[in-house]
Amino acid sequence: MEPIDFWIWFANYRQVLEAFLKSDFSNYEPYEVLYEQLKQYSDWLVPELTFDKSNQCVLVISCDGNREGMADATALYQAFPVITGWKAQLYRRASEFWGTNINGVVFQEEDVLTYDQPVSDGAAYDLLLYIKGWEEGEDLIETAALIYLDHYLGEYTVMMRLRYIAFAPLEAATEEALPLQELRARIHLPPEAE
Repeated sequence: MEPIDFWIWFANYRQVLEAFLKSDFSNYEPYEVLYEQLKQYSDWLVPELTFDKSNQCVLVISCDGNREGMADATALYQAFPVITGWKAQLYRRASEFWGTNINGVVFQEEDVLTYDQPVSDGAAYDLLLYIKGWEEGEDLIETAALIYLDHYLGEYTVMMRLRYIAFAPLEAATEEALPLQELRARIHLPPEAE
């Protein structure tokens, strides 16, 4: 599937997605159809739907933090045509995301501390996330933490500035561990860098 094929499908399906965005989300079928359609274009991409500050519908084109999907995400984003009431956004943007429920996992700021180590020239970092409730093999918590990280630091920043991410329980945090906002202040790349 080419990007234009996806956008033609999307333009024809947009009213269903608009109704879904305005719903109570009890029926996820419209999102699942969108997800499957996007997978026909690229296995690396994941859609997110939201509203912007002016209440316009937004399709976030995410590669779920996988660098391998960046080319597909960029090509799809660049091919976005004018679709009334919609805009496309490339990657998850940095925001205040605390308290959002992701598959039953909710983090508050105090639930996550970080320890980072610059890699060689300081352009990239290895990161240790200390997380409340984390235990070895806690895939659900790790997945939620990575989504939070994408939203708090910005997906592009995570892909470009973090080389390696490891997890540990919050109670194991050392004195060197810092709140996530201090990491964001040092490594965040602005959206225009994308």
